[in-house]
Amino acid sequence: MRAKYMMSFMRGLLISSALVVGIQMLMRTIFTIMNVPSSIIAENISDIPMVIYNALRFDLQITAYVALLPTVIMLIQPLVTSSRLRQWLKHFCSWYYMVAIVLLAILSAIDLCYFINFNSHISITFFDFFDEEPLSLIQSIWDDYPVVWMILGVGAIGFISKKATNWAYLKVKDATTNNDATTNLSYKALTIRVVMYLAVMVLCMRGSVDRCPLQVEDLVVSNEERINNIIPNAPYMLKKAMKEKSVVFDMKTTQALLTEYGFKDLKETIDIVADANIPLTNDTLSNLRKVLFCHVGDTLQQKQPNILLLCCESWSNYLLHMGPVVQCGIEKHFAQDIVFDNFQSVRNGTIATIENITVSTPYPRLFRSGYRKYCLPSSIAIPFINSGYSCEFLSGMDLSWENCNDALKMQKFSKLTGKFDILKEEPKAEYNSIGVYDEYMLNALLRRLNEKTAQPQMIMAMTTTNHPPLDIPSHAKVPTLPKDFCKQKCFNNVGEKVVEKYLKAFQYFDICLAHFLNEFKKSPAAENTIIMITGDHNVRSILNYNVIGKRWQNSVPLYIYLPPYLRGTNYPVHPKKWGCHYDILATLAPFALKNTDYMKLGNNLLDNSITVEQSYSYNEEQTRAENSYLPKAKRITAAREMLLRLYFQKVFAGIKH
Repeated sequence: MRAKYMMSFMRGLLISSALVVGIQMLMRTIFTIMNVPSSIIAENISDIPMVIYNALRFDLQITAYVALLPTVIMLIQPLVTSSRLRQWLKHFCSWYYMVAIVLLAILSAIDLCYFINFNSHISITFFDFFDEEPLSLIQSIWDDYPVVWMILGVGAIGFISKKATNWAYLKVKDATTNNDATTNLSYKALTIRVVMYLAVMVLCMRGSVDRCPLQVEDLVVSNEERINNIIPNAPYMLKKAMKEKSVVFDMKTTQALLTEYGFKDLKETIDIVADANIPLTNDTLSNLRKVLFCHVGDTLQQKQPNILLLCCESWSNYLLHMGPVVQCGIEKHFAQDIVFDNFQSVRNGTIATIENITVSTPYPRLFRSGYRKYCLPSSIAIPFINSGYSCEFLSGMDLSWENCNDALKMQKFSKLTGKFDILKEEPKAEYNSIGVYDEYMLNALLRRLNEKTAQPQMIMAMTTTNHPPLDIPSHAKVPTLPKDFCKQKCFNNVGEKVVEKYLKAFQYFDICLAHFLNEFKKSPAAENTIIMITGDHNVRSILNYNVIGKRWQNSVPLYIYLPPYLRGTNYPVHPKKWGCHYDILATLAPFALKNTDYMKLGNNLLDNSITVEQSYSYNEEQTRAENSYLPKAKRITAAREMLLRLYFQKVFAGIKH
């Protein structure tokens, strides 16, 4: 009786599913045109058939999941006796597919914009956006993306899809109004078609006829990364990012970690990191402390200097190499002091870097977890406090962001200074939605360094202005960029206005920093202060790393100022050693620490016994070193990360919260 109706309903399902596949293919085509040069496609033309095949597999998988609910509705049709209810179900499926297609279009557009900014499909970093202030986030989106055109495009897709799904479903005829008897052949045909439809649907959901279902390995079919980037769709990458986010605190057994990192046993891993035969006991945590921590005695031959560790928002090494118009005076200090060019942030993201430098955690978003309520033995403040220092964290941001206030207080920072504290010190200070402008924050730093204190100071500070929405004070005067400067091939295709806005914020910070260093060097503080300045992460939005090279992808500078009594005979120097944030504490330790233990994950960059050829730079996405040393460097960094994860798992296990 209703067999013909079900067959017609199935036809509507197939038409709607074709629309879902079509919108994903359309967005992938736009992505390819915008991000993959035709020359790259031509050079890798033999890989294109597999790209298309795997891309279709991912799209069909999403399509099958979208079709789940309408398929259930189709299968219960024989139980529905009310023609009015059947009519409502047809309209529901029409609207359902229209909404699904619009959501896919929006998500694909977000993924496209994300890729333009970060040279990556949606990843775990995507969730950082939801930690921004709402007004700041809205302003950044409005300023950086063609919002109006995106709205018009999504509206057009919604209109067309609604017309198409109406046509697909409202052509469905209610067979119960047809007095013609349905033959046995019709039932057989219906059964065969339904079974075939369900079989194909299950196959699409699995994504494969092989033993292994569709998996992340199917995203790679070529040696050229830009070709592989064509394959994934936005829903799959969002699901992958959500999975990564859900397992950031995924605790594994020692054997599971050994397998993941490719080591046979714990002793092999320890020997690689320690580069010596350390006697092991049955206490794993004790063994890990022997490897990851270093003890320093009372060996200081000079007075302890004040320490300033300044992390600068999105301070890009590549942009600093683009000349005086971007450096804005900072080049003078680079020529006078020590600058490491082959340097990387260990983690990618502001809060990830703050967590990494303050507690060396390999687990991102620690400050969101319950573990923030406990002092971790890896806290950077502990060895300084044990060595007689006072410890302060200072930033122009609101310290409630990402629970920094709560977490850093527990890590034994004796003083925390944020946005509202600086505004009390300097009521005329200006600020934007991210925080107090950097010039006022740096003024607060200079005041502290020139204060007479009973104890030497260790200050860790974080700038904010060079961060979306990239507002700078109305009184700020930054140099005019040369004509067509923003059109250079090194920049992503995000529009000249967006590039110019990023560069102006970068110029503003460099002006502020140069002024700070000018005033600092004229002040008494210069006689007894070590300054280390680095970026929290590289600029992630405007640079095209396919053009400028992967060396710069996570590259931030490290600038070091040493007071006169600590300068060696070869000072100033511009070393080419490889380094990363892990090396900061190991470099400071010989100048400041005594009678204490500290977590030593890197090398002293000022130790001349370690040559360029023996140095390496670690970032969670890549390890860099001289070609001859790179295999060993990768082995060392893998072993260290495994031991670090295992150590924190043991520490977490001892914490009850």
